[in-house]
Amino acid sequence: YKEQLFFHTINETLLFEKSLRKNYQYRNLPNCIHVFTLDPLYFKTWVDLEEKYTGEHFHTAMESPNSWELQYPDLSPSDDDTKPTCSAFTVISLFVELTGFDLSPLCLLYTSDAADEEDS
Repeated sequence: YKEQLFFHTINETLLFEKSLRKNYQYRNLPNCIHVFTLDPLYFKTWVDLEEKYTGEHFHTAMESPNSWELQYPDLSPSDDDTKPTCSAFTVISLFVELTGFDLSPLCLLYTSDAADEEDS
């Protein structure tokens, strides 16, 4: 329960920080998340929990009965070589969640290439 509360607090702090930056262009330091990064105990707890839960999520995805099935089986069979498996989709989702990296431009590129091929 304490771990969930800790994660919830960090998540809310990050969302609040993001809102300050986006809506009010607040860029001053120290920012809200410094409460967790400046104290070695809080920071270590955060990193340890991220590592624990990410590892658990990864192993659950790899051990799932449908790990190696295609994530999007309804797409054209000719695309089977480029469709991700369920486990690959989970790993990519973990990457996005941990880094905040936006994959949507790549997805749009992929889907627009596929649409272009269908049109020709």
